[in-house]
Amino acid sequence: MTTPPSTRQEVTQLLGDWSGGDEGTLEKLFPLVQRELHRLAHQRQREVSRTVREILFLAPRLHDHSLSSLGEKVLHLKYQRVCSARG
Repeated sequence: MTTPPSTRQEVTQLLGDWSGGDEGTLEKLFPLVQRELHRLAHQRQREVSRTVREILFLAPRLHDHSLSSLGEKVLHLKYQRVCSARG
């Protein structure tokens, strides 16, 4: 989702007004950023869920390994995903 430049400029202006002490700007600011905040939260939730699934997949295979080994394996899976996404 791409935010139009006019909306970005308005958000920037409202954030400046708010940091300057104008508390009334929050009522104008929140509707502008609410959709993006929800999108980011859902994206983060999907990433966390994917990581948990990876850990649950790997856990039975790591019965004789340490927790750091599990972390290394998850990190390796993430690295492979990033590399394959870049093509």
